[in-house]
Amino acid sequence: MNNRGKKGIEAIMRSEGTGLSQLLLSPLSTLYRAGVSTRLLLYRAGLIKTEVLPCKVISIGNITVGGSGKTPMSIFIAERLRNAGRSVAVLSRGYKRTTTGVKVVSDKEQVYLTPKEAGDEPYLMALRLKGIPVVVGEKRYEAGKEIIERFAPDVILLDDGFQHIRLARDLNILLVDSAIGFGSGRLLPSGILREPISATERADLIMVKGGKLAPSDRARLTHMNKEEMEFRYVVKKMNLINKSKVDKKVTNQDARVLVLAALAEPGSFVSTVEDLGLDIATTRFYRDHHSYTEADLTEVLEAAEGLDAVVTTEKDAVKLHELFDKVRPAQEGPPVYALRIDVEVSDPERLDALLNSIPLPTGRSHGGAV
Repeated sequence: MNNRGKKGIEAIMRSEGTGLSQLLLSPLSTLYRAGVSTRLLLYRAGLIKTEVLPCKVISIGNITVGGSGKTPMSIFIAERLRNAGRSVAVLSRGYKRTTTGVKVVSDKEQVYLTPKEAGDEPYLMALRLKGIPVVVGEKRYEAGKEIIERFAPDVILLDDGFQHIRLARDLNILLVDSAIGFGSGRLLPSGILREPISATERADLIMVKGGKLAPSDRARLTHMNKEEMEFRYVVKKMNLINKSKVDKKVTNQDARVLVLAALAEPGSFVSTVEDLGLDIATTRFYRDHHSYTEADLTEVLEAAEGLDAVVTTEKDAVKLHELFDKVRPAQEGPPVYALRIDVEVSDPERLDALLNSIPLPTGRSHGGAV
């Protein structure tokens, strides 16, 4: 699908209106809702078994399509657990990876897979999380058993695991982007919801990115009385990822840049760049998890001629590294920087208390309480 077609579908999904396209997609959303509801009912009735691992499981996820800060939040919480003395491992599905089955992306010392083999986000987490194993596996319970056998963690952090209800968890963290909330409230494909809003009842903590929820979204959650916390992105550093020797300084004083990203929601990243005081002269956006080609990078560097720099994400940077020397001598091109994004939460002490408050269920003897 070309970018124009994708943007058209996304516009329909995020629309609050009831135009012809919405009416045509509504029957598909009804079928999707029926499938989701049937699956949940089978779990509630015990006809599909929920599996329990002998260690604490913390899940981070969302109920909307697109990004809501899952990867930065997973890194943040994994580091917080590690720094508190816990033994932690990260488990992800590894979306759009070229491998299958359970694969160790990294152990406590070394990264073993490429971005394509691991998936973009698990590879980035493996680079960032020193001393923390990162494992991918479609079947999270089976992957969890292998993690326990190999690494014996106290805690498994389940990345993007809100819908994976086959695996029991001790703390369920739901992320919501304040900029989009729950959209129109409709399910895929006429809306942005993976599950009905009632699924938020499974959350122990709702973390809202970028500020408070809009009143309409707040009203949808009022009766649930859920613990809430706000978080935001912060830029800790800008890492030069090519070998450019062009003497152009990228500062917060009106440097002119090209913004490059392959994200579900590039608007949040654009806002982050703007908050640094950079002047965005032009942009190049690709669909989420795009595999960059030499032609892509050539076009980006040509578009950036005369500008001070290209600014991209860490997730994109891991896929761009190997292309630079193939496209042109890097010394001749504009500098390309990746923003290192970290997380700040509104109440870190309360978050720590929640991470430490839930005891291991009866019968779990592996590891210690977190």
